[in-house]
Amino acid sequence: MCNDFDEDCDSLVDERLVRDCYTGPEGTLNVGICEMGEQSCNRGQWYGAHPTQGQIVDFCGGETLPQEEICNGADDDCDGIVDYGEEIPETDILFIVDWSGSMENYINAVRMAMNRFAQNFAAEDKLKWGLIVGPKGAPGPTGTQEMLIMESNITEFDLFLNAFSNVGQFDNSTGNEQFKDAIMLALQNISGNFSYDFSQATWANRMGSVPELKFFKVNWRSNADRIIVLFSDELAQSYLVPRVTTDQVWEALESTPNLKFYAFAERRSRVWSNYATSGNGTVFELSRNQQQMYDDLMSILDDICLGSSEQEASNYRADGFMNVNTRVERVEGSRYDFSIGLCY
Repeated sequence: MCNDFDEDCDSLVDERLVRDCYTGPEGTLNVGICEMGEQSCNRGQWYGAHPTQGQIVDFCGGETLPQEEICNGADDDCDGIVDYGEEIPETDILFIVDWSGSMENYINAVRMAMNRFAQNFAAEDKLKWGLIVGPKGAPGPTGTQEMLIMESNITEFDLFLNAFSNVGQFDNSTGNEQFKDAIMLALQNISGNFSYDFSQATWANRMGSVPELKFFKVNWRSNADRIIVLFSDELAQSYLVPRVTTDQVWEALESTPNLKFYAFAERRSRVWSNYATSGNGTVFELSRNQQQMYDDLMSILDDICLGSSEQEASNYRADGFMNVNTRVERVEGSRYDFSIGLCY
């Protein structure tokens, strides 16, 4: 028993003693997202693993308790009712993140905002996730090679989050952003008008990718909507030979079914607004404020949750960025309440 005593006379005290635990309201266990946790015995007391504070006495480690219901297709409050699940289609979400030296002042805010956004949908089976980052430095035969890396193909949330947490430290030795190339690689097997031949392409000197070009394909689900969210403080560039042209990217975006393309960019990088237009999406302002970027990521729920709706011209500034208050000002025709995070 868990009592700091050796009852079985094996010279070990309280060994291998674990028990299930749950501290949520009665009737919520194993309903919706709610799951039991676990405790282990040490010196006569039951401990649970806290995510940040280590082992704590009488804490139920790993349990999932009821949460506020949000528009994510899951029963968050564990009342047996998935209030908004019928509104969410199968959706694949691909993040493309600039890892170059100039992003040093933004990268922590980007990671925190992306993590908070993704955590809101951890229990949603209909959503799958992917992550491409670049350029990242890697040793090459003639010096540092700048790589475009698929950290996670379209996959389950847990695998995506693990890949995201293992991207590693920021590397300020790189500066050649391959994002025309990244977009085209992502669209090559789903676009209806694709005019670039990757079988004849190679990377420019001291550039590369993981996996190699011939294997670099995003595994979009055939029945799913697709969302690409790009973060960069630079203009769109290409480092393939032959180079990808702007027109080729625009054509590929325009002809890809069920696609939304969003970009988080600096105000001076207005060129991304043309890419967003071609991809039926929006440009948001890249910020060092993770709360602002998180709020903007949450505004993408208008498309994920209930499909696209017409935007008023007044929602956008002359520079192509969405007005900062747009997400709380849309009353007429709005189908997502950003103040409480629920669909209507």
